[in-house]
Amino acid sequence: MRFVDTKRFSPVIYGNDLPKKRDLYHYDSKKIPDSKKEINKFMREKGIVIDIPWWEKQWNRCINGFTVKNAIEEGGEMLIEGYNVELLENGDRYIPDLALTIHENDIRITGRHYFYLNFWTIKRLSSDGRKKPGPPRFTDLSFENWWIRERMIKECKDMLWAKCRQRGLSEEEACDVAYEYLFFGGSQSAIVAGQDKYSENTMNFVKRGIDDLKNTQFYKKSSPNNMDHMRTEKTISEVYCRTAKDNSQVLSSLTPSKVKAEEVAIWKKGFVIDLIENVRPSIEAEGVKTGYITCIGTSGNIEDSLEDMEDIFWNPAKHGMLEFTNYYSEGNSKIGRFIPAIKFEIIDEDGNSLCKESGKKIEEENSKKTGKAKMRHRTMKPLKPEHIFMISTGGFFGEEIINILSLRTSYINSREEVKNMVTPYRLEWVTDIYHWKDGVKAIPDPEGEVLILEHPKVDKKTGKPFTGLYHQGTDSYDQDESRTSSSKGASVIKKGFLSSNELYNLYVCMVIQRPSKKDGGKKVFYENTAKMAVYYGCENLIEHSKIVIFEFYQKYRMDLLLKLKPEAAIANKLKESKAANSFGIDPSFVPHALSYLVEYVEIKENVNKMFFPIITRAFSRFRLSPNYNCDITIACAFCETSVVNTDFIQKRRGKEDENTDEEFVHYQMNDGEILVTT
Repeated sequence: MRFVDTKRFSPVIYGNDLPKKRDLYHYDSKKIPDSKKEINKFMREKGIVIDIPWWEKQWNRCINGFTVKNAIEEGGEMLIEGYNVELLENGDRYIPDLALTIHENDIRITGRHYFYLNFWTIKRLSSDGRKKPGPPRFTDLSFENWWIRERMIKECKDMLWAKCRQRGLSEEEACDVAYEYLFFGGSQSAIVAGQDKYSENTMNFVKRGIDDLKNTQFYKKSSPNNMDHMRTEKTISEVYCRTAKDNSQVLSSLTPSKVKAEEVAIWKKGFVIDLIENVRPSIEAEGVKTGYITCIGTSGNIEDSLEDMEDIFWNPAKHGMLEFTNYYSEGNSKIGRFIPAIKFEIIDEDGNSLCKESGKKIEEENSKKTGKAKMRHRTMKPLKPEHIFMISTGGFFGEEIINILSLRTSYINSREEVKNMVTPYRLEWVTDIYHWKDGVKAIPDPEGEVLILEHPKVDKKTGKPFTGLYHQGTDSYDQDESRTSSSKGASVIKKGFLSSNELYNLYVCMVIQRPSKKDGGKKVFYENTAKMAVYYGCENLIEHSKIVIFEFYQKYRMDLLLKLKPEAAIANKLKESKAANSFGIDPSFVPHALSYLVEYVEIKENVNKMFFPIITRAFSRFRLSPNYNCDITIACAFCETSVVNTDFIQKRRGKEDENTDEEFVHYQMNDGEILVTT
């Protein structure tokens, strides 16, 4: 379906549906004075009379919506029957993403959309090729967006938009805030971002749009009227502009009906989800949802808080967000709202997106670029959700490997059957920590910190995990809390080769945590790493500069679980190791440990056997910098060092396995085991 003669949705702008000539509407809003006394004088001098019946009609449309007859016809490339539109038995069309039923060819727009099209002002492309203030035009994308906002209220859900640049979403969101401010007395809206410039930009849109309404009966004078706070004089509606740069509780004193979180992909790590959780109690009353959170993330502008945005996007239900079908990737998973670059790239005169032409244009642009520019263009103009989460800037592993890692992360997240292969567990001692040799049991727990892909393979003769099959690496810490670091403790376990009937050379278990003192502190993490070592029958290789974890192991006489200094691997990289410690790995060896990790991810088949998105994501973002720390990457590098050390020893003994380069790409899960299929 495609929209036709769409100027009819803007009767005030294009249809001569105007108030009487003496109405205030016909005067330039910028020339209307501010004070009540001056306005009254202005109206007397000009002989202005308000056309009350006309404004009542407009008010009704802004509240209840507006219907245009015969507004669609067959064709179009964005709303397609059998794809994202269902044809009902009675001939009506149902659009699941919008929760909207269309009867015959009549189209109703929401009241907020009507207000946006007929009274709001945005910066838009003008006939001279420049951006100038003017009324928005109707587009199929905007039609979808406003109905989605309606769906949020109907289903009592929040919202994440993942989009490319220049799609007008911030202008729409500013209008939505202004609508709340003007039409609902006592409302409170909050615009928040990780950096001042993004929240202030949207706040400026709000202020500009409201100022342009001075010639309408919707306008309300604000006092105060500054960058961080606006309040109507009579109805006491408010808009706040806040920055969550160093404080995820920045909205804790408010009770907002609208929260607009801008550019969530570049917030400080963990702050987006923290802010959502902190503000949720403030937008509920007596079990009823009273406020709504909208998060906006822009492709090509992704840094620290990508993990937050990515988690919300691929798991919207978990975070109380609206779900949408992923039409763009295989797997048919549920995702947050994705706006691909083919929407609103090239449009016809009625605002219909010409998707095929747009896609061809984007691909031609991309084909002319190379290296970082090519990858950055793909992230700036994404055609699939996975393109948004690709890293366009330089990283430790290089562009090609980073691209493969990013695609693998999205592959896992976009397929429920793959994403659900990793399960959270709680590990418990069979007896207690003092009798750790009695073993460990794994208990499924949705809140468990230990993530398991595959449980240990047990030798039937001994009843214990196969000796030498598993390797463990740990990046630890000494203090429970740190004012200068947000790092956590990370530990991973990797499985070697056992049989050609199953996958090998892959990570099977991991934990990443830093419990607070009230939750048990560092001892909880240390104990989890020891439980993992016992459960998989392996030794733990730990950086020796973090000595408190060694003291923990020795306190409970767990020395057997500590990996001795990997002399074979070190000898291959260093001429001489001067450190006196017997266990662990020297800090100076970290760059060499990373080189072993590079050798692992350079083989594409290895990346395609990774099932922990948190690991692939960490690798793709890792960079060598004094100000950057990645616990997961370092833990995996230590794990690879342990593997390499074992390989060196086997070579010396003449026991090198001839099958280690064999590739397996087909698999299935069976009772916690990954089996190779043909």
